[in-house]
Amino acid sequence: MDLPPVWRHFGRMILSAFVLAAQAATLPHTGPSFDCTAAMTAVEQAVCDDPELSRLDDAMAAEYARALRKLSRPARAALIKDQRWFLVSQREWYANRERWKDFPDLASRFRSRTKFLASLQAGGKGWTGRWGNLAGVVTIRQSDDGTLSIQFSTAQPANARWLCDVDVRGRLERGRLTISSPHEIAGRLHITLEDGRLIVRDTSPVQDFYSCGMNGSVTGDYFAIGGPARSGR
Repeated sequence: MDLPPVWRHFGRMILSAFVLAAQAATLPHTGPSFDCTAAMTAVEQAVCDDPELSRLDDAMAAEYARALRKLSRPARAALIKDQRWFLVSQREWYANRERWKDFPDLASRFRSRTKFLASLQAGGKGWTGRWGNLAGVVTIRQSDDGTLSIQFSTAQPANARWLCDVDVRGRLERGRLTISSPHEIAGRLHITLEDGRLIVRDTSPVQDFYSCGMNGSVTGDYFAIGGPARSGR
């Protein structure tokens, strides 16, 4: 039975809607990871206005979600805190971008963060190897004398206003890595391995905290980012 013209037209509209919906479902997502109509910060607005930044933001968000799925619950909480620090430092740089032109721009920061998130490994590795967070990297190697060599290389993430390049040695005592040299750090920094992350804490009184640069620090939670490091000397 032939349908009236109006019904045939209506049927074509429905079919077209289904086709468009199916096509949209197969198209790659090209926008940022958030709703641009709700963008509140200057960085979010800049991302929404730039297709390349939108793509980089979306790629970082996808890698961040994958990283969270790899980690234990305590490590996930630590990574969430680290990601918030990334967003804060990103906003700080952007607000001062005219003065801080010598430091990485938004696109470089997105790429670097995405690469870091992709490098994260699940827990289960031993002490030696590379560990990282937004501030930088800790490299731990087994030394010939049985001690562990620990190298910190960290920086304030917005503009590197503090830098910490510290080489120390320590020994494992009851599951904790205690720094034995140099003397100005010995007994202050305690390092533990918990739930797949390296936790560095300063156990001295607040007024005696070890610092480098302009109140810089090597304390924090670090995540496994590579295979075993080579033995030290």
